[in-house]
Amino acid sequence: MQDLAIFGDSWVCGAFSNAVHGWRGIGDFYFQKQLSNYFNVTNFATGGLSNIRTLIKLNDHLDTRDTLNTKILLVQTDPIRDCFPNHEYRSMKSNFYDIFNGNIKKFAETQIELFYYQLDILAEKYNVQVNIIGGCSDIHSSVIKYKNLNVLCYSWFELIDKNHKHGVFSNTTNLGQLIESNSDDNRAVVDQIYGKQMIIDREQGKLFGYGGDNHPSHAGQDLMLDYIMKGEKL
Repeated sequence: MQDLAIFGDSWVCGAFSNAVHGWRGIGDFYFQKQLSNYFNVTNFATGGLSNIRTLIKLNDHLDTRDTLNTKILLVQTDPIRDCFPNHEYRSMKSNFYDIFNGNIKKFAETQIELFYYQLDILAEKYNVQVNIIGGCSDIHSSVIKYKNLNVLCYSWFELIDKNHKHGVFSNTTNLGQLIESNSDDNRAVVDQIYGKQMIIDREQGKLFGYGGDNHPSHAGQDLMLDYIMKGEKL
């Protein structure tokens, strides 16, 4: 079998809840286990990880491994996580958003583009293709500029709801100050986050987990697995 290295946040650490025990607080690595039917899988994903930390892990992997026969699969997360040294991004006071002068949307999209830019340079350096999936954060359209990045799926949410409107923010973003803002861009961010939360709430115990869990259930992960494997995208 070919080797597959997985990078990203909790969305590739499996299901975090079930019907019997509810929220368990730890992933069961279902996504990895299912992919192990096709590849020799090494999973470098960690819950709460930022895109920049994922980039560092990928760089370390490529710098120390023979990548000739290894595929790379990376799941994108919310770019706001890049602002913090750890995953405690939800506990920040709402006035944190004042730093962005009323427009966090442009900042986040710049962060995402910088992430793609650095990924592309890294992929070119090691002569690999980086396969990307949109998880809690949808892939931004600017990705098409980068020839070494291959988007397998722009949006996991769109697999669940065809009417979903793409956005790079996850539902874990603190809405505080954004809700009070009169910025059109900030209102668009609030609408996008609210749309994701509505899908999660509607699919609780079905395609998402139980008891407020905002990670895909086994059924929700099977949607993505079928899409990328049966569709022969990976």
